[in-house]
Amino acid sequence: MVASATAQTDDHNLEVKKHLEVFNKAYTQLDLYYVDTLDAKKYLGNALNYLMQSLDPYTEFYKEEQSHELREMSTGKYAGIGSPIYFEPKSKRCVFNSPYPDMPAGKAGLRTGDQILSIDSVDMVQAADESSQDFLSRVTNNLRGEAGSSFTLRVKRPWVADSLLTFVLTRQIIERPSVEFVHLTPDSVGLIKLTSYIESTTREVKRAFVELKQRGMKQFVLDLRGNGGGLMQQAVDLVGLFMPSGTKVLETKGKQEWFNETSHTSDAPLDTDIPIAVLVDGGTASAAEITSGAFQDYDRAVIVGKRTYGKGLVQTSLTLPYNSAIKLTTSKYLIPSGRLIQAYKYEDGEPVYQPDSLAKTFYTRNGRPVKDGGGIMPDVVVSEEGIGEFVFTLMESRHVEDFTVRYRNTHESILPAKDFRLTDAEYEEFCNFIKERRFKPQLRTARLFNMLKDAAHYNKLTDIENSPEWKALYALIVPDVESMLRTNSEHIREMLEIYIVRNYYSDKGVEEYNVTRDNWLSKAIEILKDEAEYKRILGGK
Repeated sequence: MVASATAQTDDHNLEVKKHLEVFNKAYTQLDLYYVDTLDAKKYLGNALNYLMQSLDPYTEFYKEEQSHELREMSTGKYAGIGSPIYFEPKSKRCVFNSPYPDMPAGKAGLRTGDQILSIDSVDMVQAADESSQDFLSRVTNNLRGEAGSSFTLRVKRPWVADSLLTFVLTRQIIERPSVEFVHLTPDSVGLIKLTSYIESTTREVKRAFVELKQRGMKQFVLDLRGNGGGLMQQAVDLVGLFMPSGTKVLETKGKQEWFNETSHTSDAPLDTDIPIAVLVDGGTASAAEITSGAFQDYDRAVIVGKRTYGKGLVQTSLTLPYNSAIKLTTSKYLIPSGRLIQAYKYEDGEPVYQPDSLAKTFYTRNGRPVKDGGGIMPDVVVSEEGIGEFVFTLMESRHVEDFTVRYRNTHESILPAKDFRLTDAEYEEFCNFIKERRFKPQLRTARLFNMLKDAAHYNKLTDIENSPEWKALYALIVPDVESMLRTNSEHIREMLEIYIVRNYYSDKGVEEYNVTRDNWLSKAIEILKDEAEYKRILGGK
């Protein structure tokens, strides 16, 4: 058996060596004889990216100019001015998006929609041969630098008379907290919204939890919706705040023996008795699934919401020459019941779950059946009304952002976040704005109607196009934009209000706006307040 394993290893190593030699020789020949000069950074970089993407969605190559992204994932820190930016294809420039209010960008008065023109007099426009991602990285690197260093920024602000503005900004260490929102309801239910797992996560949750207890919290909701995870150890430590020391949280298994380990809680817990509900959805992944999965397996909390993403893989960062790096999957993890939460496979970046009939059954501490096959299935599934294709397409369009940026730049202030509502006149103004932009979404019903029209032409049924029945069918299944704006006004108004509130009060303001109208949170509170129902759900056998 030993000889057989050694032979297999030798064969594998020979295959690796052979194919690397072929690849190296092939590129050398291309570089020597191809009719045009090859950009090694571009083409070899593309080859590396393709290799990574063919493995799984999480194994990635980081060029030197992208290495800061890897550091920020674990620390949540960088030296800069504190604002996300995005690339705007039409202008070929980058635009600020929700500057953090307590950081240099926010303090200086930069706003969402401000277009970056120059940094220290250097024009910031996309070069002809530059990809949008490389351009975004270039602008990001120019905005960042040594803490304490200053630079001059010139921007163009839309919808104002004096649109060209100049700022002198001083970079500082930017550290974004992972606890985004802390709230205590009138009936003494505490809420902590956690957005990521970074080095400070457990400390932040501990501090917020203690504060809520001091204010009279009786039950606790941990909101992990949209939390894509982060540091695995932070997930273990967070579980340890509510479980006895020495509790097993997960087990990792990899190809190399040193990646195999079992993680237990280590510190004394904060509170092992307080009733807990955890909110999850399809954006809850990785470390956030470790937390919610451990709570479910030990019957420590009621999980409320929708099935989580299903990322049961562990990544490790390794440095490469010339300040580049890779983040690669090195192991899989099992949560306390022994189940693997990794999705069965991925299609176009989206998880595909194992059918229940093929999934294995495991049991929680109290004997409740739970299954593997992808993600954490909540104890209480919350249904939500879909917004529909028209609303989704509208919100994805540039028109909504343009309108809400215009609103911010033409209204000095608004009501507090929790009280803000668009007036009927303002919504009518938005409808007119959309009509002026000639917004024409290609909805599925319109595409199907066009297919029917093509089929009619193919079968020489052209006369039916002029019939009143045909026109009535078109009006019925392809309604005009104006009528769709009326029919979907409730959803659209709410989304517009969220965009506008964010432009004034950042993400914290959005949470304040949402907290009184969040149906998922209301369901979690309802369960926590019904002691008998809470115990029934977690009771098992």
